[in-house]
Amino acid sequence: MSSQEIVRVEDGQMVQNFMPVMDVGQAVERYNQVLAFTQKIMKEGKDFGKIPGVDKPSLLKPGAEKLCSFFGLTAKFAIVERTEEWSGAEPFFYYWYKCQLWRGPMLIAEGEGSCNSRESKYRYRWVQGEQLPPHLNKEDLLSRETRAEEFSFSVEKAETGGKYGKPAAYWQAFRDAIESDEAKKTKKKTRAGKQFDAWEIASIAYRVPNPDIADQVNTLQKMSQKRALIAATLIACNASEYFTQDIEDMGPVEGGYDAEPHGDAPGPAPKDQNTGGQGEPPGNISEAQTKRLYAIAKHEGGMDTEKYREFIHAMGYKTDKQIPREEYENVCERAKIGGQGVMQSDVQTEGEPI
Repeated sequence: MSSQEIVRVEDGQMVQNFMPVMDVGQAVERYNQVLAFTQKIMKEGKDFGKIPGVDKPSLLKPGAEKLCSFFGLTAKFAIVERTEEWSGAEPFFYYWYKCQLWRGPMLIAEGEGSCNSRESKYRYRWVQGEQLPPHLNKEDLLSRETRAEEFSFSVEKAETGGKYGKPAAYWQAFRDAIESDEAKKTKKKTRAGKQFDAWEIASIAYRVPNPDIADQVNTLQKMSQKRALIAATLIACNASEYFTQDIEDMGPVEGGYDAEPHGDAPGPAPKDQNTGGQGEPPGNISEAQTKRLYAIAKHEGGMDTEKYREFIHAMGYKTDKQIPREEYENVCERAKIGGQGVMQSDVQTEGEPI
């Protein structure tokens, strides 16, 4: 083969490198297949979530996994960097992962994601004033108004020791509010569904450092891997036209979103209530309100999916869709402080009525 022929072959190969790997007809068919898959297979609230005010829905981990299966992609994760400082005044954990998506021997795309313990939803918790650690000064902490609720028998017992004991000042706040008629009588359900008299009082919640941050190490690792997977999936499947990055990487948005399925287990029908001709007819909260509640619980209360479901059960409901409208704001306030004083007191303790 002459040198002139070699040049022509090399030029041809170079030109080929800049040509599409499929013709227009194939590209159209691929586009239609992706569109049909997103419309017929992927489900809102499970595979993707919609954010009010954002044009494109947010891709969630189950949806990314479905797209990878559809395109025959295999995910491989590799740690890029990690920092694990277990000791010191504030332990710190940081994970940076790379996700590669392969189809057989061919690398299709890769994405990166990181997560660290200084993100606010991991770094802090919200607690009521009477439960503040003694070394913290209220004046130095972020605070907000909230509501505290306890069974009447719990207030009477006022336990300060044991697994579910609380500071004496906490119980004194209830007694003071009851004596001054500032406390509200209400009903509260146990996890078993039994309903007992309870008291609700105004309270102040404070943002404090999470003392158990080491418990979040596995969560931080999984979150960084998930972020990397979604980034790679959007690239590999050309899905950025349809979706944006995972909603859990964003801050809470008024109006909420479906970041996880809330479940659809049937529950008892709402009790018939007489509104006296005022306000809306009785009923449960809307889908938009369940989305907002989940956003509050995750981003402000620091709950993961399991904790969220535990919280809903502790509030006396099988699913968040069963929450009555008149109880919505109260449940949101509970969620903001991570269910403090709810999940603990809803566990049957010694002396609880049977």
